[in-house]
Amino acid sequence: YHNERTETLSPPLESFSINLLNPPRSRRERFRDFVLRLLDRPEFQVMGLIVLFLVVADGALFFFFLMGWQRLCDTPAKTDCSPRNEIYNISVEILTLLFTYMATVSMPWRCANFIQIFGCGIRDNSKGLDLYGRPTNDVWFHISWYNRAGIIACLMLNCLLQYANQIARIMFHTYETQDAPPGVYWVNVFFGSSFLFAGIGALWSLICSEQIRKHHAGRFGPGASAYCVKVWNWISCRPKQEAETSEEELDESEQDLRQEEEKDDEDDPTHYPFNALGVQRAGLRLFAM
Repeated sequence: YHNERTETLSPPLESFSINLLNPPRSRRERFRDFVLRLLDRPEFQVMGLIVLFLVVADGALFFFFLMGWQRLCDTPAKTDCSPRNEIYNISVEILTLLFTYMATVSMPWRCANFIQIFGCGIRDNSKGLDLYGRPTNDVWFHISWYNRAGIIACLMLNCLLQYANQIARIMFHTYETQDAPPGVYWVNVFFGSSFLFAGIGALWSLICSEQIRKHHAGRFGPGASAYCVKVWNWISCRPKQEAETSEEELDESEQDLRQEEEKDDEDDPTHYPFNALGVQRAGLRLFAM
């Protein structure tokens, strides 16, 4: 079930005080807010960036050893020798643990949105309204109901499959057991399917968010593509004047959105609207960042 009352984007509105909700916050909502506020602190955001860096680094190591691109050994083959096999297995175990951390930290936000999207709570779940049914400038809540439902379904499946993957990795923790039946089937099926659903959810969310920002420029603050452009300008030594103009527009958009978000109550789980690097939080909470 979902409410189709809000069909179009409504004009920006100031946040309604969390203390003026009708009905007031329930105990379940207070506990949810406590957990979400805790996970939304800068410490967890920094940890999320560190984990992301480790995933990229360890993922590269995993891929190189998977393809046999190493000089440690070559007998009987570069893809099956010692110590390559042991290092490869350790790399996979670390990668699995990192993915489990990301699934665990992002699970509360995913569950909260699942409950809100599918009308399991007491609040209005129309497009453009936050977890409390209040108008919001968080771009995630302006994605259509059907798209948000599909994204959340993918991300919830990612969590469940990742936990199954972690259990399989614990049961088949050595290279020999994970490389032979039945271990080889369990670890690879859960690993691949979990990764697939996470990728689909992330890409789906990114496309929808960027489409909304494109059609409503300046309202929702800069997204991932804007910061990619900013980094590219720095790397490619784009002409100074042109780059500065782009950055000024980016900063003005950030400043306007920050001023509005600062009006939120401290108990509001979305009180930290930007991550540790100044990027708008929006759907990043769904990915432990």
